[in-house]
Order: sequence, then structure tokens, then C-alpha cells
Amino acid sequence: MIAAIMQPYLFPYVGYFQLMHAVDTFVFSGDVQYSKNGWINRNLIRKDDAAAWLTLPVRKMHLGSLINERHYALDGATLDGAKRLVDSAYADAPAFDATRAMLERVWEHGDDNVAGFNANALTTIAETLGLGCRFLVSSDIAADPALRSEARVMEICRRLGATHYVNAIGGVGLYHAEHFADAGIELSFLKTSVPMSDLKEGALHLSIIDMLMHAGVSGTGTAMPRYELIAPPAGSTVQPA
Repeated sequence: MIAAIMQPYLFPYVGYFQLMHAVDTFVFSGDVQYSKNGWINRNLIRKDDAAAWLTLPVRKMHLGSLINERHYALDGATLDGAKRLVDSAYADAPAFDATRAMLERVWEHGDDNVAGFNANALTTIAETLGLGCRFLVSSDIAADPALRSEARVMEICRRLGATHYVNAIGGVGLYHAEHFADAGIELSFLKTSVPMSDLKEGALHLSIIDMLMHAGVSGTGTAMPRYELIAPPAGSTVQPA
């Protein structure tokens, strides 16, 4: 069984969903520390050929709190502002109507818990794209809470019965193939072949919203297999793209 474990990001880029395509079980890791100014509550969309932040505000809480302990400040004005930003950015996009209808289901989720809201958004998009992996939440898996990073990942894999773990290419410096091999788990890193978007700032990965708006569900779905799984030799590193 092939597994991936990722924090529940807000509307991430296509590579995140390609991980779902590559695995049998995808675990949302919400019981880890919330990181400000990361990808948990925001992502980049395209507006007038420039990158723009789509951000949902998070209520203040003590430092060190977990993602699944945080809550969005989702009053009506906040949601209306997010909708208006997306609408104004993509009003002329070929697949605007269908993507807008799907996003409306996300906006109306009702749960302001950051981990819950994001996981719902991610699974809604995954189901729309026909991605058939099983979704789990890490807090429901009885892993030792004292374990961190690589050890935590291997423990979750062990409890799931996973024999192959796939991570995004950006995490290549965090994990060691020989440690996973010792645990009986194959380690791979997913490198997308989908090109970045050309913007005024240069080439950037944008939120999956951008691809859905321009390519639609069919075109975005066609892009899902466009990646390679890189298995680094023991003791070596792979430079992320």
C-alpha cells in the first residue's frame, strides 16, 4: 500500500493533488504545529497576470498551537471578500462557472476549524477530479505523539501497513531512504512535470484554482499523471525543482 502524509494546505498547487493520484491512502496531518506565513491559510492565484494572495484570516491563539486547534475568522464579510477576489480574477476564464459552483460548496462548508475546512476543500476538489485514494486524518491514527518528522511518518506508515511512502519533492532534505529501508518502507519523492505559470514576477506554482479555472475539470484531470516518482539512492540527496 502506498501512502502520503501532508499538512492540510488551503487550495494548494497541482503537485499536492498529484500526490493523491500517486497513492492509495492520503493522510491529512492536522495535529502538528500551525506555521504562520506558510501555506495553511493562503495560496497564490493569478490576477491581471500577476500573483495575488488568497488568504483566509486565522483567529489568534497561543504560539505552538496545532493546526487542528486553530479557527478561521469566517464572518460573512470575510467570505464575501474571498469570493469577490476569485470572481474578479477569473471572471473571463473558460471554466469559471463550473469552478465557481464547486468553490461555492467549499465556502459553504460551515466549519471554521482550519484543519477541517481545508480537508473538506481538498477532498471536494479531489472528488471533483475523480481521485480515488482513501483519506484519513493523522489524529485518528494511534501514533506516538512524542514522535516527530521522519520517525512520525514511519510510525504512521507502519500503523497503516504502508510499504511505500511518497512525499512532495520539497521535502527531499527531510527524509533519508536508508532509514525508511530499514523500516521496510520504500521512499519516493513526487516531482511534477506540470510547468509553472509565467507571471510578471516570474515562473510560479499557483493554486489549483488557477488550473481549474483555465483548464476545467477535464484538463486538470488530464494533468494528474504528469509527474515522476524519484527514489534517491541511500546516502544521497535530490535537489528539488
